[in-house]
Amino acid sequence: MRQIMNILFRQILIFTLISIGCSSGDRNCDDPNATNYSSRARTDEACLYVEKSITPKVLTDLPKQVKETSGLEIVDGEIYTHNDRGHSNHLYTINPENGSVTAKIELSNGSNEDWEDLARSDTHLFVGDMGNNDGNRKDLKIYRVKKSDLEGSGDRTVQHDGVIRFRYPEQTIFFLDDHNYDCEALIHHNNHLYLFTKHRADSRTNLYKIPAEPGDAEYDAELLASFPAGGRITGADIRQDGRVVVLCGYNKSDDVFLWVLSKYKGDNFFSGEKLRIRLGSYASIGQLEALVFKSENELYLSSEKTKKHNLPARLYSLTLP
Repeated sequence: MRQIMNILFRQILIFTLISIGCSSGDRNCDDPNATNYSSRARTDEACLYVEKSITPKVLTDLPKQVKETSGLEIVDGEIYTHNDRGHSNHLYTINPENGSVTAKIELSNGSNEDWEDLARSDTHLFVGDMGNNDGNRKDLKIYRVKKSDLEGSGDRTVQHDGVIRFRYPEQTIFFLDDHNYDCEALIHHNNHLYLFTKHRADSRTNLYKIPAEPGDAEYDAELLASFPAGGRITGADIRQDGRVVVLCGYNKSDDVFLWVLSKYKGDNFFSGEKLRIRLGSYASIGQLEALVFKSENELYLSSEKTKKHNLPARLYSLTLP
């Protein structure tokens, strides 16, 4: 009888271990590019990726005119930025050596409901008026400005060359609580614009796609993929050759970070290799809001003024590994 009980106990133990192993695999990661990939996994929530720590170089503090810098782009060698919600409809060019504003450019036929990021093509600069803190906007849009119209020096006025309007078809309720329909990160690639959402209900980001041309009506943004970013995504840029995308974001209670995305398939930028770069604590770096490729492996980064930690708006630089 004792022998039979021992056999039964071993069988129960083996079954239990197998069950635990399977459930553990399910809780692991279904992304083959993750360090904890499991063929049994059915979720990406527990994915772990290669991580490095790099402290960005402080180039300069930024003046009050751009204390809420929210986007960065480089056009004809000039660094462009802007403020976000509650500010005027102006673009600013800044000197990376001392942070001074070298020109103030009014978008005379556009308004700043909540400008959040910039992107560029060979012919246009795109101004993303897509901030949606409260999740209640029904007028999300992106202004398109001819790069040739931006030429000049000193303060000047330009007009947009069309408005690209869009909506998230998944959003059916417009409310004031936590939601996942804010967006502060924008890139241009192959005649399309790509949006990386800033989630407030969880720590993911969704990738959406819309045409880079104004349409007769608002576009339904196409949901391509979702990714567990581990924080709020606030900026994006794509390298000129189209082979590397970098996102920036933060956790107010923890760190500020970058995601470097490469070797992706098509335009699903989350389908390839992923590297997480920890830049430092939120208390030391500040609220990182924007980035732009300066060269193949160098970035400019900007952070807005944060009263809590008494940090001014800043411009940083960083060399990717």
